[in-house]
Amino acid sequence: MKYILLVYALFGFLVAGGLLFNRANKANIFLAIYTLLFSLGQLEFLYNSTRLSYLYPQFDFVGLAYWMLLGPFIWFYIKYFIKQEKFKWRLEIFHFIPAIIYLAFSLYMVFNYSGTERMNFAWENFNSIIMPINYGIAIHISSYGILLLFFILKHSKEWTIEKRIYVNTIVLIYLITVVVESYLTVYAETYNWFLYYFLITSSIVFVIAYFLFFKADILRQISKKYYSSGLSKNDMLRISKKIIDFSSKTENITKPNLNLQTLSDSIYEKKHHVSQTISEKMNTTFKDIINKKRIEYSQQLLSMGENANTKLFAIALDSGFKNKTTFHRAFVKYTGETPNEFRKKECRLIK
Repeated sequence: MKYILLVYALFGFLVAGGLLFNRANKANIFLAIYTLLFSLGQLEFLYNSTRLSYLYPQFDFVGLAYWMLLGPFIWFYIKYFIKQEKFKWRLEIFHFIPAIIYLAFSLYMVFNYSGTERMNFAWENFNSIIMPINYGIAIHISSYGILLLFFILKHSKEWTIEKRIYVNTIVLIYLITVVVESYLTVYAETYNWFLYYFLITSSIVFVIAYFLFFKADILRQISKKYYSSGLSKNDMLRISKKIIDFSSKTENITKPNLNLQTLSDSIYEKKHHVSQTISEKMNTTFKDIINKKRIEYSQQLLSMGENANTKLFAIALDSGFKNKTTFHRAFVKYTGETPNEFRKKECRLIK
């Protein structure tokens, strides 16, 4: 079985290379890195579970950090595969903190102990240091499984059937591996038990490979935000006019539970057609359209003398916002000042 796992690992390198050259979706680079890291993990397992670790002890502890990168990179792939956004380093950098901590520990061990000393250190401190490290890895991997699950539950209704099947398949396999890895971390009697974890997790690589090499056309299609919409420029122009007309009416934009589906139903258009029009024709988002209109209406309310003593929370509710925090954040975004600053300025002008 270990020979089979070796073949899987080498196959993983092939898939990673294929993903790097297949740029149908920019998010593929995250999937390529995930596949590469996982394949390296398979090789590390084979190293630690065979005589190779005794023959070449200098490699012990070298690959510890990349276990803390599996969760982040599968998360980046799913998130940016769906949202089609540019990767935002400043917002995502915190995902790398655990890996940096583990890398610092690995470097400390490598530069301060020989390979044989590191092996002896692991045996002597197995319960006090090595097991807590393994628990940390299990918790970290599990947390990303939970994050992916919540992401699917929140957004999957907006996806096409093809995209939903593809993403759900990958995430489901990842969640199964999370359960297996967590169970083995707690109950495995020998390190060789983790062979089953790697064999199961390899399923993700095979699913990716199937779509990459045999269903490339499907993958290119579902990589697009809008699957086979067939919308013409005239269609988008017509829909955009409907959207503008809808958003220009106060009674529409002040509905607190307004969402893309409600808008689509109100203008009698398909949801994914409306979404495509907003993105491609209007070059904005549904949230920006509605919030901008709500802020414009709130400015009208704040400018009225009779609202001089009205609480901002009441203004927020009347404008369609569900809470003061969201209202305050949106107001600053679209006006460059806080609601209080705007109100004081308007009061001075009235006087």
